[in-house]
Amino acid sequence: MSNSPAPMLEYESSGSEPTTLEIVDTLDGGVTITVPTRRTVWRFISSMMSADLLAVIFSPFAWVVFRLLATRKPRAVLRMTSTEFAVLQTSDKGLGIVETKQFWPLTEIGELRPNRFEYGLYVTIRGKDSFNLLPDIPPAEIACIGKKLQDVRKRIALSST
Repeated sequence: MSNSPAPMLEYESSGSEPTTLEIVDTLDGGVTITVPTRRTVWRFISSMMSADLLAVIFSPFAWVVFRLLATRKPRAVLRMTSTEFAVLQTSDKGLGIVETKQFWPLTEIGELRPNRFEYGLYVTIRGKDSFNLLPDIPPAEIACIGKKLQDVRKRIALSST
């Protein structure tokens, strides 16, 4: 009888919280990028309180609320397939309960790159909108995300011709 641990299934968590980007190439030629949360009780308190005195008075209560209700959901999950670009986000300032889901056909995505003028990922939807995605993520991580998404778009475009 062996004492080695059983192999982990693909959907199982390793038990430790991820602290770095997780980039997984999918079988269909796409990619899934998971941006870990940096959600802390101090970010939560600072987002809730604006006056110094109130922050001191209510911080023990806010700490309890954070410990009871805050999730460890990732800050964002970006998925690019041959047909669409999808983003699932939670805020690192709150409790991480509210999720925002957005998706667009890949053919409607114009630019998708690190923003040269601000923090974040610059996204344009052809003829509709342009915006900054993930402005609170460190520039080094945004550069890595942007490069991977650009590489996958090129790979998808080459495979479809």
